[in-house]
Amino acid sequence: MSAKPVKSSTAVMETPIAARSAKPESTGPRPVPISNGVSLSASPSCNICNSTVFKPGPENRLAPGDIAPLCTQCNSFERHRAVRDIFDKLRGKSFAQMNALQFGRDRCIAGGWFKSLKRTAQDPKNPSAPFMTVEKIALPDASMDVVISNFGLEYVADYRTALREIGRVISDHGFAFIAVQNPAERKVTREVAGAVNVGSRRRTFGQDFEKELPALLPDLHVIRTIGTDPITGVEAWGHFITMDDEFAASLFEYGIRARFVNIRKILA
Repeated sequence: MSAKPVKSSTAVMETPIAARSAKPESTGPRPVPISNGVSLSASPSCNICNSTVFKPGPENRLAPGDIAPLCTQCNSFERHRAVRDIFDKLRGKSFAQMNALQFGRDRCIAGGWFKSLKRTAQDPKNPSAPFMTVEKIALPDASMDVVISNFGLEYVADYRTALREIGRVISDHGFAFIAVQNPAERKVTREVAGAVNVGSRRRTFGQDFEKELPALLPDLHVIRTIGTDPITGVEAWGHFITMDDEFAASLFEYGIRARFVNIRKILA
């Protein structure tokens, strides 16, 4: 590997791009509130599908500033567009020769970015149909260049096993990207009592989720990144996991707000 290995296994490296979990700061004109499926000419567009038409979320939920968060064309919410913001910055680095596996069907990423992209998820029209789960990935070790899991670990029975499985199947030169919903909003992960059915939310993650990652994946770099939804200004965390020193270092070269959570152990 051409990159110099990172020598420390425990230090947390802060980058000049400060990672912020506080209330988001606007980096441009504040988005114009949009409601009831009305598009206003002064509004920004969805960074996933380019639509300018948004509506309130479930139970008429609005984002801060009374901004409608749900894109009427691609059904994305704030978190999806914030993850796309991270990947839009990273796309200066080509993925064209990488094979990707995505758990879920969200459009945070696009299939055309990769050499191949396989999506696996429960079929809502046929819930009993078999599908490959993140807790038991039916693939050999180090067989995937990219593994994506966005906002799905809330629903699996054993998310720790799922994280180990993800770490197992990514190749030495590849990476995984994992996002959970709003972990910065609370300190402690809370399990949902009685959530046993497939498709039911089993937990709400807190900041302690990030603290678990180094223990579960000690031989991999873990880097927290933060993206911003261009419609509402809402931020979301996402964690890159990789063995590749060069890829880990490159995350700080594309204008992504990032910090090391774990620096992988260098094996003798």
